[in-house]
Amino acid sequence: MRHVGPNVFEVHSAGSMATGLNPRAVVVMQEIGIDISAQWSKVVDQYARETFDYVITVCDESENNPCPVFLGEAGQALHVPFEDPAYATGSDEEKLDFFRTVRDQIKAWIEVFAEGIMSEDANRVAARREELIAEMKALFQDDQRRIDHATKVLTYAEKIIAKEEADPLTVTAAAILHDIGIHEAERKHGSPSARFQELEGPPIAREIMQRIGIDKETVDHVCEIVGSHHSAGVIDTPEFRVIRDADWMVNAPEDHPDADQRKMKRLIGRVLKTDTGRSLAEETFLGNET
Repeated sequence: MRHVGPNVFEVHSAGSMATGLNPRAVVVMQEIGIDISAQWSKVVDQYARETFDYVITVCDESENNPCPVFLGEAGQALHVPFEDPAYATGSDEEKLDFFRTVRDQIKAWIEVFAEGIMSEDANRVAARREELIAEMKALFQDDQRRIDHATKVLTYAEKIIAKEEADPLTVTAAAILHDIGIHEAERKHGSPSARFQELEGPPIAREIMQRIGIDKETVDHVCEIVGSHHSAGVIDTPEFRVIRDADWMVNAPEDHPDADQRKMKRLIGRVLKTDTGRSLAEETFLGNET
């Protein structure tokens, strides 16, 4: 937040308990040019007499990551959950990769939040984002692969929308729910193919969004995207273009494992639909600085 708006935000951070500065956090933040090595962990109780415009909790409310309770005064309280990378398992590199994933998710959300800080939309999107992620995880249950895919698409979509004109709530909902019909497609048709996902996804997405109170216009638009996100030419709104680009970037390593830089550059130029998506893809896959 300090990095995004150094002359806009006065930022403080704290948790339920002081756990020390994780060296992996220092490493992955340094990778994006932010030095946190001089920071230290603090306990939220020390701010009990402070007043803040915003209090943002990022805990996922798991057993390992309980949410701190802020007893001071806050203009608005937002809860935007992220998994705690401190509990990542695997090799050292796999743990670092998980830190990078969560870093990028937080960074993408901060950029969207900062862009719309003076707008009610930021609060509306943040609240709906939390509810939609919870609904998506509840439906996919232990299918971590599908959960990870949706959250990665959301991360890319939030990066793209930070620089593209599109409705944030539509993009957020579509990114989280775009593959929501995949289990029903497998159950009813014995296949997760694109056409069955597009057939089964919209009714499930509609029920979820209506249940949490998203407006009809947004619901209809998101359902159009969910029902055609594999089918170029069916819909071509700015929000659809953001989702297509984000989904392609997540799938690209698996879909094009043998593509050299020349082929990847051609694919990026031909397939991606937004300027920001193309720049982000070139930075991600070709090493080009944007």
